[in-house]
Amino acid sequence: REPGDQFGGDVLGEYASYNTYRLGVKVNGPLVDDVLSFGLAAQQKSSDGYIENLHNGDDKAADLDHKNARFNLRWKPSERLTLRLIADVMETDDHVAGYRYIDGPYKTDAYEVQHDADQTSEQNANSQALRVQYEADAFTVLSVTSRIDYEHDYVNEADLWNDPENRTESIFSYEDRQWSQELRFSSADDKRAFKWLLGFYGFREETDIDYNYYVVNMPSWFMANQSYINPITEVTTKGVAGFGQGTYTLLDRLHLTAGMRFDHQRLDGRVTGTYLDMKNFGYANYDLDEELEYDEWLPKASMAYDFSDTVMAYLSTAKGYTTGGFNYCQSPSDQTLTYGPEYTWNYEIGLKSQWLDRRIEANLALFYIDITDKQISEVDADTATVAIKNAAEAHSQGLELSLTARPVSPLEIRAGLGYTEAEFDDFTALEWNSTNTALVRNDYTGNDLPYAPKFTYSLAAQYRFPLGIFIRAELYGSDRFYGDYGNTAKQDAYEIVNLRVGYETEHYDVVLWGENVFGEEYLTYVTPYGSSNIGVDGAPCIVGATLRYRF
Repeated sequence: REPGDQFGGDVLGEYASYNTYRLGVKVNGPLVDDVLSFGLAAQQKSSDGYIENLHNGDDKAADLDHKNARFNLRWKPSERLTLRLIADVMETDDHVAGYRYIDGPYKTDAYEVQHDADQTSEQNANSQALRVQYEADAFTVLSVTSRIDYEHDYVNEADLWNDPENRTESIFSYEDRQWSQELRFSSADDKRAFKWLLGFYGFREETDIDYNYYVVNMPSWFMANQSYINPITEVTTKGVAGFGQGTYTLLDRLHLTAGMRFDHQRLDGRVTGTYLDMKNFGYANYDLDEELEYDEWLPKASMAYDFSDTVMAYLSTAKGYTTGGFNYCQSPSDQTLTYGPEYTWNYEIGLKSQWLDRRIEANLALFYIDITDKQISEVDADTATVAIKNAAEAHSQGLELSLTARPVSPLEIRAGLGYTEAEFDDFTALEWNSTNTALVRNDYTGNDLPYAPKFTYSLAAQYRFPLGIFIRAELYGSDRFYGDYGNTAKQDAYEIVNLRVGYETEHYDVVLWGENVFGEEYLTYVTPYGSSNIGVDGAPCIVGATLRYRF
């Protein structure tokens, strides 16, 4: 939140299941009245986690320790000029033993794994942004200068089982530094018939990745305590963009918008390292580099009509794309080093409305997304490694409906429904067979896209009693979804219920809460792994209490 001219803040304390606690504090206020103000927020969250490693009886196999803080400084030397400096820092130190076999001979129950490696994830990041805004009579200009520095070190057990004769680890180190500059000019008066925006953007990003697929022991081969593949990747990305948008209003009801963005990006990448050459039964070195360059025009257009002050309909279309990149985890050949962009055309029509003196809000949106050159993972026939390629056409279509009702002032009811049909229109993939002995090409045309449930729905009701007491109940539901192209690894439909009861006053809150109170077991991630399937469990029933004091 932007710091203001009034001193205040709050202190938060929270304790929940699995020895989970969260502490937070924020404070903001003026340093010089009406000229200089500040804001400071900090938080720490720690938990033993809900995963037990049966291999050593460790019930803290997925513990976490997160810290973050943000500093905000606003300087307003004049009525027209405002400067803001925003700086934040983040640090995490987690164990990540979450993947488990959900079927096959190595199957374990929910929230239980059987790993013989210490799996860790450590992140460190800091960022700074300077926003300078000047409000002239005819326009407003905004400059945003930012810097981001991010590091992530990750160790994962690749075999996901406690077999001492078959141990592999994925060791991953990622560093990223980015600098960016954006400059925007916009119309000053939102009440004018024509509103406009014009801007420029540029950035430079430097990314270093060290990936090591390390074999601790694998007696069926001739190797132990050495790398199977160890690519080291350096990528420098430079980008510039120009964009503009205008909205013209006719008869105070019809709003016509057109916009265009030109995006240019250049990626210079180099991958060096070693890998096990299975054909020659020895190690091979590789040193590959390539330059990728993209120029894209991205148009958008929309039309909105105000039937009244409370009912509005709209129609929009826009083009989007995701740049190509480098396969930095498995790329020992020129054929698998890079992949190309993915493109989308997005179409949407909708209605936003309020009824009965704004006691009911109803919004409806129907959408269609056409996806071409979709980026997918596929086995490369020459190197027998998995790489990202452009090999699919797909679409996603559906609707979203949301309702909010306040029949009486103490009661609020919210409901949401989503329907999505997301399918491959044309897609064949080269993959290993079920015994990992031969490569076969499978046709997945007509299959669902991974992690795209057809139905999602939510329902929440909150009632506020006199003297500050409230109760709230929430229901979230999801239809079944698949975690792979072949639609074989499946999460069945599930529902989660959350409850909250609390007491709120001007200066403090006391809230008792429960998430997934009926202990529904579900997976947030599921995928084939060899001849079995693996998954990551969603959170079990967690109850807690939150105290907050405002001053």
